[in-house]
Amino acid sequence: MLVLTRKTGETITIDGDIVVQVVQVRGKQVRLGISAPKSKKVQRGELISVLNKVLMPKPSLLKSQLKSSF
Repeated sequence: MLVLTRKTGETITIDGDIVVQVVQVRGKQVRLGISAPKSKKVQRGELISVLNKVLMPKPSLLKSQLKSSF
């Protein structure tokens, strides 16, 4: 993981077409602005974790489903 220090208004560029800008720092919160092509998906990490838990079946469920299919 690359860790950078940025001040309000400063940016980083990822892969030439994604720009992340520090918009505001207030206490422990940091507001980021992200500019990316529409072809790139930008998601918050906590949403991906929740979706993975909801959408990914548990291995034990898969085994029982396979057994009942045959």
